[in-house]
Amino acid sequence: MDGNNFNNGYDPNAGYQAPAGDPNAAYGAPAGDPNMAYGAPAGDPNMAYGAPAGDPNMMYGAPQQPQSKGKAIAALVLGIVGLLLCCCYGIPAVICGIIAIILANSYKNDNNGQGSGMSKAGFVLGLIALILGVIYGVYDFYVIYRMNTDPSYQKQIMDVYRQMGLMN
Repeated sequence: MDGNNFNNGYDPNAGYQAPAGDPNAAYGAPAGDPNMAYGAPAGDPNMAYGAPAGDPNMMYGAPQQPQSKGKAIAALVLGIVGLLLCCCYGIPAVICGIIAIILANSYKNDNNGQGSGMSKAGFVLGLIALILGVIYGVYDFYVIYRMNTDPSYQKQIMDVYRQMGLMN
């Protein structure tokens, strides 16, 4: 052994030698069609490995259409409006709350159970508006009923309004 031989038999001046076989074949391609990529399934030789059947130019299926968030926005707006209208005898709040809940659920169903933040917020606000609307509605109708049937209750309410400065 020569102590100066660090190349282990490799001659850097020998030049490049082409590998045996077809030089156009992909590395490790099976024998047969030289244009077929290694491991590609039988069939269209231009199709990449693992591509879905069908159009070989479409690698991952049809592009998804952007989903409209109109129902989610409407549910959120109606939930907010329902909360603001709770003091109006509760009826508008109940109506807005029910519609907001329906729209939020419809948006969730249209998107395979995936609700956006707006639709979830619309659902929650609609539910709160519905509950508060029912409570305010029952209370308002109770007060109106008592004022029409009990004169002493009517005098009590008038005294409270005078103390607050709402009546003379």
